[in-house]
Amino acid sequence: MRISFLAILAMLTGAAELHAQQLPTINPWFPRVLGQPEFLDDQDPLPAPLRVARQPGSDETILPVVPWENRPRDRARWKAEVELGLNASHGNSRTSNLFNGVELERATRAGILSVDWKYMKSTSKKIVVDHHALLDVSHHWIKEDRNHGWFASFGMEYDEFRAFDVRTAFNGGRLVTLQARKDFKLLGKFGAGVSREFGSPTEASIPEAVLGIHLVRQLTRWQRITIETEYFADWRDFSEFRVEADIGWEILLNEQHDISFKVTALNRYDSTPQGRKANDLNYALLLLWKF
Repeated sequence: MRISFLAILAMLTGAAELHAQQLPTINPWFPRVLGQPEFLDDQDPLPAPLRVARQPGSDETILPVVPWENRPRDRARWKAEVELGLNASHGNSRTSNLFNGVELERATRAGILSVDWKYMKSTSKKIVVDHHALLDVSHHWIKEDRNHGWFASFGMEYDEFRAFDVRTAFNGGRLVTLQARKDFKLLGKFGAGVSREFGSPTEASIPEAVLGIHLVRQLTRWQRITIETEYFADWRDFSEFRVEADIGWEILLNEQHDISFKVTALNRYDSTPQGRKANDLNYALLLLWKF
């Protein structure tokens, strides 16, 4: 009887081990999120805009977040978007336009680090009529289970046709989630900072108040719009200010490779143009690749 009991126990143990090997390991002590496990530097879930991953041929699958101590230290934490637009004409007029942009996002211990680069150059009859580059580096300290946090950012602007060579700006402040749904997100921010123009007639540091909104609206599974607006006012005189507004409309073309068509418009207004035009509006038709 003892031998039969041990044999049965051994068979049951082997079957249990075989069944465990066939099932994915799920740790009930860590949160569960949509998409594939992300590689983060903290044990908090990744904010919703980065944690949703499409599962080809099926709905999203619930998978566990990998514990911090088990997450590999590789480049999987980076997410990128590349934008490219190019058009030209030859005949009675000779024109060419180049627009490219790169956006990078990385999850950190406390939030999200983002880098945004945009470059545009336009020529007409071999004469440059527009040439500028914009760089923005920012960090958002905000958790998924909270509706407020902090931000800090550095911006640099080069424009061949402005009254300055380069403008830099440092600012930071409060970040607030005003509305958050599955298909809609609205963020607001307010704070303070300082900007400085290099190569301008008046090179001086300007203390600025900062206000901004960021809106994302998912229209359908294949379309979404984004609106981001920032207002920078001189603390000493609020009649002197800058406004930057960026609007984009994305249409998904290839879901498997995450390639989209994008219509974008960027408006930059400066109330102190120093003899130049106060408003610059750029718009483009682009191909967008996310990876």
